[in-house]
Order: sequence, then structure tokens, then C-alpha cells
Amino acid sequence: MNKPLELIWDCSSPLAVVNVDAAKIKQILQNLIHNAIKFTEKGNVRISARALESDTGVRDQGSGVSAEPRPPSPGPRFVEFKVADTGIGIPKDYLPFVFERFRQVDSSETRLYGGVGVGLYIVRKFTEMLGGEVSAESEVGKGSTFTVKIPLKS
Repeated sequence: MNKPLELIWDCSSPLAVVNVDAAKIKQILQNLIHNAIKFTEKGNVRISARALESDTGVRDQGSGVSAEPRPPSPGPRFVEFKVADTGIGIPKDYLPFVFERFRQVDSSETRLYGGVGVGLYIVRKFTEMLGGEVSAESEVGKGSTFTVKIPLKS
């Protein structure tokens, strides 16, 4: 099925060479991009990457899901990836659960979108294995943005 989607790559700040587990980063990005395309019928999917000098992160709310900004603190360098789409969005009350295994917003047998609900769980697990954090923002009917922040190895 062809969709009228624009794929946008935004890497405005130079990343240079980063020392991270490439296989895990690849799987994280593949899962996020796959979901963005799957749940977006028209508009765009934007992938961005940037290096961060310090942890300007977000607070972990116990499940690996982060939602509220916290003040910047000094720390090691990070690489941040964002995958944003103009898709169907995720209801606000469901956001805390999107990274759980086998969870889907629509779990009915007649749902429009397939899958078993492990893609975002893998994103969270691999991000945690790399010492990072992942967060999600979304608005129903407007789209979603997933942010992954990984500390760079020294």
C-alpha cells in the first residue's frame, strides 16, 4: 500500500562519530519509524538526531516512560533521536502504557492496525540497556513524538 507520506531527516547539528551500540540503536529506530509509518496515513514522518552536551532530560516515572521536563544537570554527552509523525495519535490516558509488552491502544479483533504490541517494549528495553531513557508525547488526530536519549560511551 502506498501512502502519501514525506519522510524528513533532520540532523542539523553535527554528530561526528558517536560510540554507541549500533545494532541496538538500529533496532530502536527501525521500530519507531515502522510505527510512525504504520499509524500515519498522510503527512510526514520526521526523524531527527542531535548530540547533547549535558542531560537536559526528562524525569523517569517508574516505567521507563518520561513525561515532565527536569532542570538541566551536568553530565556526560548524549545523543538524542526523535521520531515524530502526523498520524492518528495516542490518547493521553494511554501514554503511560505504550512501552509495556503486548499493549495496544486498540486490542479488539476488528482493529485496523496489526501487530502484537512488542515494538515499543523493545524500544524501551534496548534504550534502558544502553543507559538511556525514552519518552512519548502525543495528541489524538495530530500525531506522536518519541524521544530516545542515549549517553555516549567514553
